[in-house]
Amino acid sequence: MLKDLLKACIRPLGVDLVRYPPLSPLARQLKAFLHSNDINLVLDVGACDGGFCRFLRGPVGYQGRIVSFEPTKKTFGLLQDSMTADANWTGYNVGVSDSDRQGVLNTYGDRYDFNSVLTLRENDASSYDVDLTRKGVEQIELRSIGSLWSEIARGLDEPRVQDGYPRSRPRCHSRGGEPHGKHRGSSIGGRSCRNIRWDDIHARHFEVSAIARFRRNWVSSRQPTRRV
Repeated sequence: MLKDLLKACIRPLGVDLVRYPPLSPLARQLKAFLHSNDINLVLDVGACDGGFCRFLRGPVGYQGRIVSFEPTKKTFGLLQDSMTADANWTGYNVGVSDSDRQGVLNTYGDRYDFNSVLTLRENDASSYDVDLTRKGVEQIELRSIGSLWSEIARGLDEPRVQDGYPRSRPRCHSRGGEPHGKHRGSSIGGRSCRNIRWDDIHARHFEVSAIARFRRNWVSSRQPTRRV
């Protein structure tokens, strides 16, 4: 590429060629993380309107597969608008759980980022200026990752997965159970998933994931300052 040729020519002079405007620290770290771990599949659980995935496609420059999960009908419609022109980005109008079943989601008007199967406490709502008088409920469909895996990973010889949800993060260890045969050869966070039991994946109790920290920082930057 021309850019590589130019960089090779000017590097001996102590000069480098970089993108302008430069990437934010978050975008730079996330770009390096995805590249160094050869991530080719991002699972975006609780995708809302797709803002985080637009961030991946834009500043981060990630071109691999994205699969988003958003349970509410209204925000899934907004998500579909973002996905329309991207053949490598698909979504499901479901929530993620440890089993396939129906659920009830608490909603708070246009404060989509507070939608949850858990009830928002009054003091937390006050701190973040969430109007509890606009609270509603919506019947949603819940699906397990295992039940959707054949669709999610179709066409990927060796899926290398990273979740993108700030509060839900995948376990990457075995509990000594037999590996689920149809998931052998896949990986999460750049690590082999041959011994992962997919029924260990729960809706809100996943464990340490670097990308979750990255996205948590990104989400925090969009939140209004909490009042104390």
